Amino acid sequence: MKAVYSSIGYFLAVAALLLLSRQLNGDWYWWQSEIIRLLSVFAIVTVVAKFPRSYLKFVRWGLLVFAVGLSLTTVYLGLSQLVGGLSYERVRLFLPNANILGATLVITFIAVSVFYRHLWVLYLLCLTLLAVLLTGSRAALITLLLSSLLWLFLSQGNPKQKRAGIAVISLILIASVAAVWYLASNKLEEDRNLLRASGNFSEVYWKKQHAQSIQVLASTVPSPLNNALADQLVARSGERKVLLLQLAEVSKPDKNYVGSIYLRAEQAQEIVLFALGRVTCQVTTQWQRCVTPPTPGNGRSRAQLRLETPNPNQEVDIYIWGAQLEYDAVSDLALQDPSLSNYVKRFAVSLWSEDSGLSLRRQVAQAAWKIFLSHPLAGVGEQEFSPTLKILAGDNKALARITHAHNLVLHTLATQGLIGFLALLLLLVATVIPVRKHWTKLLPMWVALFLLNMTDFTFYSGSVFYVYWATLGLLSAIDQE
Repeated sequence: MKAVYSSIGYFLAVAALLLLSRQLNGDWYWWQSEIIRLLSVFAIVTVVAKFPRSYLKFVRWGLLVFAVGLSLTTVYLGLSQLVGGLSYERVRLFLPNANILGATLVITFIAVSVFYRHLWVLYLLCLTLLAVLLTGSRAALITLLLSSLLWLFLSQGNPKQKRAGIAVISLILIASVAAVWYLASNKLEEDRNLLRASGNFSEVYWKKQHAQSIQVLASTVPSPLNNALADQLVARSGERKVLLLQLAEVSKPDKNYVGSIYLRAEQAQEIVLFALGRVTCQVTTQWQRCVTPPTPGNGRSRAQLRLETPNPNQEVDIYIWGAQLEYDAVSDLALQDPSLSNYVKRFAVSLWSEDSGLSLRRQVAQAAWKIFLSHPLAGVGEQEFSPTLKILAGDNKALARITHAHNLVLHTLATQGLIGFLALLLLLVATVIPVRKHWTKLLPMWVALFLLNMTDFTFYSGSVFYVYWATLGLLSAIDQE
């Protein structure tokens, strides 16, 4: 009972600090959800800790079933895309993005490893690793490898099992590096196209929200190449004249960008193609390739391929196929969809290169730190983070679109200041102290959470957040057996 009262005291202190930061920065938009989240955490940790001993095994089994089911579903969906020849899209299941799924896979595996010391956990590790690879989350992949190695070193199991586990992880790491090197250097995977989907305009990568009405009819007529089919686009533009667009990388000042697409129509009409440069295309009854002039990037705006109408509120009915966005000049049309190549490039490029995405995250981190320094006590509030970031971003449109700091500590400091950061520390201390004697079991999970939230903001995602607290509640319950 003393431990429960102690936890209640910690949680009340956290709630008071959060309300104080909200009072000072004037942002009350999320306060109800934060209080509900605090209450749910308290309920999980205390209620699970009070479960009868006979029920605990069902909770552990439920955790195991969730981990296995999540990994199997991810692997099935990812491999079905590859085997089925579909455009590869990073698997995210029911979650907002693939990085959150990767973090969830990592945390659920580590949670299982806390309670099960059997050799078959290594098989689950292999399955989880494959699932994480299919999400395309580099942070989750690195975190899983490091935390699982730490788990093996700290575990009290059979020395033979530990050596076998370390050997398995080492072999998987070597095989992963070899596979990425092979795919990245294989000529079949080389592709100058910067677009993630070039032949299927129904893909989610093609943004269509600017048109008044738009319909993409898939595979309706033969394309310029007889072994493929083209889509039909029936649409009406709005005031902005944009029909559909696909974003690529942040444009580079030292590169010239060229866009191209094949067009045909039953009746002659005009369409505008934009890829930093702009050209008006004459669409006839014969397939023609429309090409934009080479245009240099500016280092701020995103390179993109965009279809527009010459005038606002104009209707079009055309056939489209083979969209490409390249450097310097157009090449022969690639037959394969480049999305798999882009997936491979996520692991093939250097983590510190401009193409890795860390360059933009460094800029976000620097901006978040500036926001904190200007509002050190209570931050600017969650609602004001994006508007403040847009002001700091200036002409950097890629930075202006970011909604969080991609770092748990920096985001907390920027939005809630030192008061919110103290609340976060108290929240962690409130549940770490009761299970501190299990630190060897929990250290891999703490390391994983730290690594995952150094370059992303996944701690408060429900699938990560509640698995973590449920694990602490189970350990508390085991202590009371």
